[in-house]
Amino acid sequence: MQELDIINDISQERICRDLWFQISKEYKIPEVSRKRKYVIYRHAFFVAVRKHSTLSLATIGKMLKKDHATVLHGIKNHEMNYRYDRYYHNIYNAIEAKISELLLPHNILGEDVYFEDLHKNKAIRERLIKLAGQNRRLLQENEKLKEENDVIRAYASQVNKENSALKTKISNVAW
Repeated sequence: MQELDIINDISQERICRDLWFQISKEYKIPEVSRKRKYVIYRHAFFVAVRKHSTLSLATIGKMLKKDHATVLHGIKNHEMNYRYDRYYHNIYNAIEAKISELLLPHNILGEDVYFEDLHKNKAIRERLIKLAGQNRRLLQENEKLKEENDVIRAYASQVNKENSALKTKISNVAW
């Protein structure tokens, strides 16, 4: 199960990285620039990837050589930019549509779950993250229990051997 999650995350990351490469090449977005005309592309990309993938903030940032705090900042500014900046609005819609299309096969929620209200997506994402954490803890606990079970079985096997040896000695004793 974990292998499938890892493969899915790697596939999502590769798809998003390739898309960002295309976007940055098409619009000549430099890797390092704080000009608004470039920043809004990054912010729109952050939000769209976060919305349609299971990638972490750090992984999303790493694709654009940014840290998780930069991604979080872009996501926090999204709603205001989307409402009041028509240029940002258009860029976001174009990037979001492309990411949605590319990541649809990797979508664990199903296309019908995505809402325009980002707060609902945030609640779903938080629930999924919580469930993933619980799943990881249960898998770790399961592994520990398996190890303990193996130790107990080995001990039981040793006790059975000792019992057999004692039975043999007792049967050899002449009454």
